Amino acid sequence: MLFPPSDVRILVCCVYMPCDTSYDLTNRREFLDVLNEMTNLAASHSVNHMICCGDFNTDFNRVNSLHTEVLVNIFSQENLCNFQGTQLYKVDYTFESFVDGSRSILDHVFLSENLKGQVKCIHTVHSPEDMSDHCPLLCELIIPRFADPPTDPQRRSPSMRPKWSGAPSHVVDEYRAHLSTLCDENVAPNEVTSCHDVPCNDWSHRRALQNYHDYLVAACTVADHVIPKGGGPQRKRIPGWAEHVKPLHQRALFWHAIWTQCGRPPTGAVADVRCHTRRLYHKATKHAATWKKVQKMKNSAAQHPNSVNGARSDVEIVSVFKQKYSNLYNSVGYDHRVLDDTRDRVNELISSHEASDCHAITLHEAKTAVSQLKRNKHDGLAGISTDHLKNAPQPFLSHLTTFFNGLLTHGFSPDDFNVAVLISIPKNKRKSLKGGRTG
Repeated sequence: MLFPPSDVRILVCCVYMPCDTSYDLTNRREFLDVLNEMTNLAASHSVNHMICCGDFNTDFNRVNSLHTEVLVNIFSQENLCNFQGTQLYKVDYTFESFVDGSRSILDHVFLSENLKGQVKCIHTVHSPEDMSDHCPLLCELIIPRFADPPTDPQRRSPSMRPKWSGAPSHVVDEYRAHLSTLCDENVAPNEVTSCHDVPCNDWSHRRALQNYHDYLVAACTVADHVIPKGGGPQRKRIPGWAEHVKPLHQRALFWHAIWTQCGRPPTGAVADVRCHTRRLYHKATKHAATWKKVQKMKNSAAQHPNSVNGARSDVEIVSVFKQKYSNLYNSVGYDHRVLDDTRDRVNELISSHEASDCHAITLHEAKTAVSQLKRNKHDGLAGISTDHLKNAPQPFLSHLTTFFNGLLTHGFSPDDFNVAVLISIPKNKRKSLKGGRTG
């Protein structure tokens, strides 16, 4: 990951290591090879920070393990921190055996020494719905700057979009508080606030505006983690779920809550009931999944279009649509000289306008514009919606006002503003799409 503006490089390695052993030297060599590969990657890419995480299959309490000593030595040499034993480390276990209920800490996260002060908390999430015998290990980091979006950004899938309509008021308040903190940590670039040269063509100022835009978008997507996700297409009903799985699901959730209130005891009657109800729920879920596969096989005969105007690959289909819309938007002829003269005249009027300062956007105008936005409207690219803005605190709206004033001053628009998202709607799913069959 590359973090602007100083091009800070962070290497993130997620691993799945071979099983722990006290005698198998082959496993030990494979374990050591993976660790050495990570350190070589860090050296060859000249990274500033390093994060190693995943299933190391090693518990530090196993003193007879051939892996424990290797792991400790390698990460000590690379100045990577293990937070076990600190107040930030709130992990009771990450692995619970389905066989005998034994628990271990096999999953770890190690961070370079210079990230030590950025760690907010490391903890696990225990859920009866988790089908694995491992529990998710979460590490919360506070990083003041955010990465540039990828060159070919991927849209958030509908299932990962925040479901604002179902979010309780206290959860929305958490979003506002988090976003307000992120805004307080960032100061508007000096190139944006101090430049009043209309129109300014300084490339460094435009780059600062692009980074400013990326920060504001990233702040919204980071702060919305508290909002429930969903909002996509409704899942199809799984046969037998309501009759056979849902009651076991509710029972597993109930006993998991009781077990949590009792302090998550590793043994005892409550722990046994919790494990038993969780096991029954997982077993029923697997049976339901089998019926889902059968239903999928029955519906596999439905044919979907695999070409558009003879084009089959994604690149070829995009080219077809590109040509179609190019022809559409250029169907009306015009004189290039007239268009150039008009553009030059507009730029001249802007440059000679003495009262340009009176056109600055105020915070009140920004608030009014945001309040008039319709809810649940998505940009289709960066993963934010109008709800991110309508629920934003005043510090964010102040940043937004400064940002848009900078755009007006410099006659500049960020990359995302110039990207159009087209969604084709096939008129007939059973036929190859031909000219005029999309809407």
